[in-house]
Amino acid sequence: MVRLDEKRWVKTGIEFSDGYGLLGSVLTDEASDWATGRYHGDPSDFWMRVTLHSGVLRIQASHDGQTWPLVRLCRFPEADHYLVGPMCCTPERAGLEVRFSEWQFGWALGKDLHDLT
Repeated sequence: MVRLDEKRWVKTGIEFSDGYGLLGSVLTDEASDWATGRYHGDPSDFWMRVTLHSGVLRIQASHDGQTWPLVRLCRFPEADHYLVGPMCCTPERAGLEVRFSEWQFGWALGKDLHDLT
């Protein structure tokens, strides 16, 4: 999740709906949207990459940690600082088990949009 404040944030990850794993994202900038697409990899083992640079947020997902197709590209407000970190949630209120591993934080990679490495 990347959060500027309570009215401007984005979250992304795997969502389970109708028996399928979906790559989902919610972008909130005063109002919220919700975008999903079917994830064809193993939804219990995947990587996410979020890059924010010059007011543009890029979300990528990988099934192997090597190839990073684009999930979403959108505008996000520029700021001096953000709250950034992993998060999880469930509408069921019970039974959710999540493990985050290999968490890294660093400078924007500066890669070309079509560079999937």
